[in-house]
Amino acid sequence: MKKSIKGKLMRLCAGVLIISCISIFLRAGTDQILVKKMHLSNVITNTIFGDDIEIGPLRKQEPSIAWEEKYPFAEKEDTEQATVTSKRQVPFMWLSGGIQKIQNGVKKWQGKIEPWTENHFWQYTELIRISNAYQKAIGWDIASLHGYNSVVTLPDGQLVAFNPKTDVSRKIQSITTFANECNRLGIHFVMVLAPSKIARSETDYAGKLDFSNQNGDAFIQGLKENQIPCLDLRDGIEREGLDQHALFYRTDHHWTGATARWATGYLFDYLNEKCGYHANRALLASEEYEEVVYPSVFLGSRGMKLTLARCTPDDFSLYYPKFDTSFHLAIPSIDLDQRGSFDILYDMACLDFEKSYYQRWAYSTYAYGLRALISIRNEQKQDGKKLLLVRDSFANAMTPFLALGMERLDTIDLSYFTGSLQTYIQTERPDTVVVMYFIEALTERDDLPVHTGLFDFR
Repeated sequence: MKKSIKGKLMRLCAGVLIISCISIFLRAGTDQILVKKMHLSNVITNTIFGDDIEIGPLRKQEPSIAWEEKYPFAEKEDTEQATVTSKRQVPFMWLSGGIQKIQNGVKKWQGKIEPWTENHFWQYTELIRISNAYQKAIGWDIASLHGYNSVVTLPDGQLVAFNPKTDVSRKIQSITTFANECNRLGIHFVMVLAPSKIARSETDYAGKLDFSNQNGDAFIQGLKENQIPCLDLRDGIEREGLDQHALFYRTDHHWTGATARWATGYLFDYLNEKCGYHANRALLASEEYEEVVYPSVFLGSRGMKLTLARCTPDDFSLYYPKFDTSFHLAIPSIDLDQRGSFDILYDMACLDFEKSYYQRWAYSTYAYGLRALISIRNEQKQDGKKLLLVRDSFANAMTPFLALGMERLDTIDLSYFTGSLQTYIQTERPDTVVVMYFIEALTERDDLPVHTGLFDFR
């Protein structure tokens, strides 16, 4: 009898696993062929993706633009020739290089499998919600410190993730080498470090459970020892006595639009003092903007892990200047080229309430989210200033406000930009390069494959 029940349970589990695998591949095929290749959105695709409709404007992914052809790597031919020579002269080195490529490929795919499975698992979000509701019902409030779903709820309701202590020496060296190359070309350089929710003064967490600030302190100290200009926004928060938690969305790891505007003021001050800019800080004052609030619509990255079973959505705000503005926006990867007021710097498709589970993409409304290259020309500014911002997602909300301070602003996200950053700089010749990263980016692995590491500035 026991064997019979056990066998039935095993067959049931096997059946569920098979159905799950079929659903994953069915959705993946629909996504890749019907949606991305054939650009279809109909009753079939809506049924297959009925639990998580992100078709249409939200499916504007980065196409296969060969950035490396427009901005080629200078050392490419030498590297290829060296590889040929080594193959002829040192077979062992050739074999070792092949093994290293395989290892890099495995690491790359390991990082893709989990999110790929999540995106194509039928009713994945609903299953996670049920799991969280069950954990809440039984009082299971335990999270691993440094693993998937490692979301911790602080006493004030803020959702955070603790970060391990990390050796940042290689990142310091990468920034130093890149900054020196910019200086060699006569280009101003500054590194901007954006904070996390946990302040240095929160000794219950900082330095005990979370080491983001310790990593940041070591990083800034290393840059200063190498005489690299840096702007640590944590210093501004502490000087002004701001509540660091209040600067962020409760369910997300990003800062709010209002905080991004505040941070832009600090960067304006630096550019004016050190780089000869004439950015008008008064244009960033809160009274110069109309705030449009979307109540309880944004469930951020950490809220998505806990789902609505264990948290409630944030309000989401957009800010519109009361003064005249005129911009030319170009984003090659989505064939966007248009002129207009400040409004064009917002991708309102990301606030389509019918096509996203509690606006998971709301933060991408600011400056169209993560794109390989964005170019913004301020047509009311004729100072000849041209700034390149090398950035991560934290710059989404900052980009529209930063564009008010100069004639041209380009932003590059190295996670998507497959060309040579140094060739871009030599070709486009910005007068200033700013690298701005979220402090938690310092925990990124140093062995990521080329073109995907945020600290690969070749």
